[in-house]
Amino acid sequence: MSGLISLSSCEKDVPKCDDPQVIESVSSILNQNRDNLVDQYGDHSIGTISKIYNDKIKSIITPNGRKS
Repeated sequence: MSGLISLSSCEKDVPKCDDPQVIESVSSILNQNRDNLVDQYGDHSIGTISKIYNDKIKSIITPNGRKS
């Protein structure tokens, strides 16, 4: 995935991340769960899925849900 991972629904709680390893990890998790996501929510872009799974992704980027 090119560009930054941003969690717009977190507003200022989680910064944008351009670390390639973080982007790869989050993208991999989303892609591994793509079939379940599509079954539950339909076929959406990664950006939309990120908003749907905001809490899970936030906990990946900021361990224990800690604000940055």
